[in-house]
This record gives sequence, structure tokens and C-alpha cells, in this order.
Amino acid sequence: MNLELRLTDWNSAIKAVKNGEADILMACEFFNIHSPESELAKTICTVYDEFAVFGKKPLEKSVQLLDKRIGILKNGNVSSDLYSMGLAGKCTGYDSYFAAFKALMNGECEYVIGRTAVGIAILDDLNAKDIKPFMAIGSSSMCFGLSPDNKELLDRIDAILMKLKTDGTLEKLHGKWLTTFVQPYTFQDVMRNNPWLPLTTAALFVLLAYVCIRWRGEKHAAEQRHQAELQEQNRELEKARDMAQAANNAKTAFLFNMSHDIRTPMGAILGFTDIAIKNISDKEKTLDCLQKTKDAGEHLLSLINDILEMSRIESGKVTLEEKIINIIDACESSLPMLRFLANEKNIVFSFKQSDIADKFVYADSLRLSQIIINVVSNAMKYTEQGGSVTFSLSQEQCDTRGKTIYSLIIEDTGIGMSRDFQSHIFETFSRENTSTVSGRQGTGLGMSITKNLVSLMGGTIGVESEQGKGTRFTIKIPLRTVSSNEVPSNNATTDSDQASLEGKKVLLVDDNDLNRAIAEELLLENGMEVEMAEDGSIAVKMLTENGCDHYDFVLMDIQMPIMDGYEATKAIRALPNSESLPIIALSANAFEEDRQKSLKAGMNAHIAKPIKVKELLETLRRFA
Repeated sequence: MNLELRLTDWNSAIKAVKNGEADILMACEFFNIHSPESELAKTICTVYDEFAVFGKKPLEKSVQLLDKRIGILKNGNVSSDLYSMGLAGKCTGYDSYFAAFKALMNGECEYVIGRTAVGIAILDDLNAKDIKPFMAIGSSSMCFGLSPDNKELLDRIDAILMKLKTDGTLEKLHGKWLTTFVQPYTFQDVMRNNPWLPLTTAALFVLLAYVCIRWRGEKHAAEQRHQAELQEQNRELEKARDMAQAANNAKTAFLFNMSHDIRTPMGAILGFTDIAIKNISDKEKTLDCLQKTKDAGEHLLSLINDILEMSRIESGKVTLEEKIINIIDACESSLPMLRFLANEKNIVFSFKQSDIADKFVYADSLRLSQIIINVVSNAMKYTEQGGSVTFSLSQEQCDTRGKTIYSLIIEDTGIGMSRDFQSHIFETFSRENTSTVSGRQGTGLGMSITKNLVSLMGGTIGVESEQGKGTRFTIKIPLRTVSSNEVPSNNATTDSDQASLEGKKVLLVDDNDLNRAIAEELLLENGMEVEMAEDGSIAVKMLTENGCDHYDFVLMDIQMPIMDGYEATKAIRALPNSESLPIIALSANAFEEDRQKSLKAGMNAHIAKPIKVKELLETLRRFA
């Protein structure tokens, strides 16, 4: 691209991009909704920068800013933390950071809040040695802004930025230009800002000398105690500082590298979609690709839930949904996605299973699949082209009656890892330094999630590795076996499976047009009659007018304006004859506590979105 740089004020720059006079606005804040730039189309994030508090007098807590005169960049990118702290309306805006720092030097304001790297550069130009950055109050995600009409250029820039993220270029640029550290407030700064301090110090010295002569012994002992306390406090402060810095670095790395764990199933979705499009006339192949795309999409959904709810896993809130499964089928269900990933990287991938006497067990197949995909995809990630990854399944004896141990071994011929890092690999956000050098990105969550899931199943996971030769992960999970009379039959059906839904009347309650359209199509395809309500209050009115006996089912969304699903259900249960009307929640709130809340409100069942057709129909037949 041939680029021409134009320097102007922020508002004029935004206006120029909107009017088509310029193509790209640099240094937009990705999450900022309080600036005129929010109307622009934005690329993916490029780098992350800190917001720091600059001033002459040190601060320990952000609450100390509430009664201070604060300068910020007028109409610029202000961290959303200012709004949550109640400072946004108390700040004075300046046309530029340069003007803001000049105002700070002249005493027009007491502190300036701005980008750390920019502020340090300006202070250096102004030779303002008495002004320091004391504390970081937040970070911002920066991107490029374009006119919403310029979609072609937006897609081109996004593609380039994704490539730069993948090969590690953006991370190197971020480290070179934007990684800064808050400078300490030195003794010289204290003396310069407090000219009376030398005289006071001299007077105190004379007084202390007099006291020392009379009570030397007592003072000496007190001084020793005081020094010991100060040393302990300093150690605690240093420990807290190191922990805070480590947490901040981990957060930055997490945000910058989140693409790794999500990209595995997303790559499968895009790849199988391309194959289906190219072979659209081959019905059998197209259906196979669509099924594999669906499997990858379901895994992607569960992975996103785990990333967003990592604290739930660590606190023990995640539970297992154990059902009778075929352990071999469960392992093989992950293979299409993994083989596709291996083919993309030209890696030899193989699956072996031996000595499996008990195929049917009680287990959570989704969590088992997540463990397999996390470890195998991680092995492929650190294996060069032409290398190999092997996944083996075997069965071992277990000391606990009614259980057997299944051993999952994943071996690769990749780059390996250091002995020191092997003891940290299962920690949250953990990544070895050599991975950064090699340009391989990752969230640092995959192995931590895997460790927690394996432990939740009562199993163990271990790693053996040698740099330059490869890595071997060994997972051992004890699972409850299924007796011969419990083994499910492929032809078995239940009364609920045979219950007809033909002609059943359904009241579908959802405020989202797209969600209503999808659910309506599924219901009509299975012979049901559908009436719809856009809000909980409308649903209550329809049931009040038509009577609860008019409908066979109510499918209730949870988050709706005016009246949500919980309140609507409570109102319906207060109507005559409502106790026999099945109310089923259809909600994006998918965790166990959400299901319990739905049942407590008076609903009969809870189905998580995106809707799984089989689960929906089975649930309706249960109440038919």
C-alpha cells in the first residue's frame, strides 16, 4: 500500500475519514464508546497501551484523584476506567497531550491522565524531570478506524494484521514501543518538591542526637525494631508489586494471544465449509463436511464458554454431565478436526487403540473431547512440518471396583520444552519463552483448562519432554464401566421418543427476530403450530386472553426488555390452569446455576442456545 501521513487534530481526523477525505485513522481505541470515533468501522486490535497518572506528587490509590484537578486529551481516547471511577466529568480537556503537560507544569492542573508511552516521550521533550508517571489505571486496545463504507480496505487491513499477529511481528513492535514501566518517586524528587525538608531534617537530627545521648539503649532497640518492620513492609510491597506486574503481563499476553485455542475449531469450520462449497454437487461429501463443521462449531462454543468462565473451573463450579458413551467413538469424534489441522501443517497424525475390553463407560463426552483436542492441537502447534503426532488409547486395571483406567497418550516430535517450564505448563496463562521466539501464539489457558478437567474427572496428567526431540503427555482417567444389561441398544426407543408433536400449539417468546425465525422453522418442520410474542409482557397478555389450555407448550427466552423470562413465568403461574402448562426456557445463559434459576422461577426445563434440534424435540416429547 502507498501511504500518505497527514497530521491534524483528532476531531478533524475523524471527520476526514467519515467524509472520505482520508482512508485510515490511526490509534483508535477498540472498546471506546464515549468518543466520536465509535461511529467508524474498526479493524482487529493491533497493540495494547496503558493509561497512567502523571504528576509531581506521588499517589498510592486512585481514590485520591477524586478531589484533584485532572487534565486529559480533549475528545480523545479516554480509558473507560475513568467512567467507572467517577472522574470523567471532573476532568479538563486539552487540545493535545503537549498542552495538557504544559498545563501540569504551570500548575493549571495537578495531574494528567494519558497514555504512558506518549506521556514519557513528551516529558522528555519538555525536560520536565519533576513530573513522573506514578500508577497505571487501565489499558486500552488500539486499532485502525475506517469509514463504514470502506469494507474492502477494512478486510485487507484485517488480513494483514492477522498475519502480523501470527508471525509475532505485532508482539515485537508492542514490546519495543509501548511496554513501559512506572518510574519510582526518588529521594531527589522529594527534596525538590519540599524545600523546607532540609531545615526540618537538620532540626530533627539535633533533637534525635540529644535524645540518643540520654536514652541510647532504648532508642537503639526501638530503631532496630523499626528497621525490621520497614524491611518486612518493603518485602511485602516488593512482593505485591511483582505479583501485580506478573498479573498485568499475563493479562496482556492473554488478550494478545487469545486466538490460539479458538483457531483450531474455527480452522476446521472454515476448511470443511470450503470443501463443501467446492463439492456441492456431491451430496454425500457435502453432508459429511456439514456434520464435521457442526461438530467443530459445538466444540468452539464450549471452548468460548470455558475461556470466559475460567474462574468457574478453578472455583469448582463446573460440573460433569456423565452419560453412557462408547469411549472409542468419543475419542474418534475428535479425529476429523485434528486430521484436518494436521493436513494443513503437513504433519503425520495417527490414532491407535488397543486392549479396550470395556468400551461403554459413564463419562462427559464433551469434556473428554475438549481434553483430547486441547492436548493434541497443542502438540501439533509445536511440531514442525514433516513431523508426527500420535494419539494412543489403552485400558488399565483400576483398584476401585466397577471402574477402569483409560490411558490417553499424546506424543509428538516437536520442539520440546525445558525442564523448568515442565513444572509450570499447567499454570494459567503459562507459556515458555521459546514459544515467543518461535512466533507460536497461544492464550496460555489450554493446558490449565485441561489440567482442571482431568482433575475434575479424578484423573492425572503428566508431561515428559526434551528440547529438540519432542514431548509426551500421559493422561490417566478412571471411569465407571457399564454392565452388560446397561449397554444401550441402537434400536432402543422410549415412549417419549414416540410421542407425536403433530398439531401441538407452541407459544414462542423471544425478543430477537433471528432467534424466533430459527425456532419457528424447527417447530413447523415437526408439524407444530406456532404463535409468537416479542416480550414477556405480551406473552402474559396472550395467555390471559386465550387461557393456558390454549397452548401445549411455552418456549421462553430469558433476557428480554420490559418483562424478562423469569418475571413472565411467575406471572403465568399465577393464572388459572397454568400448573399443567409446560414452560421451557430457551436461553443463552447455559450454566447449571442458570438452569436452577429457571426451575426456581416455575419453568419445567431449560435448553441452552444455540438450539440443538434433538434436545429440543426430546424435551418437548417429555411433556407432550
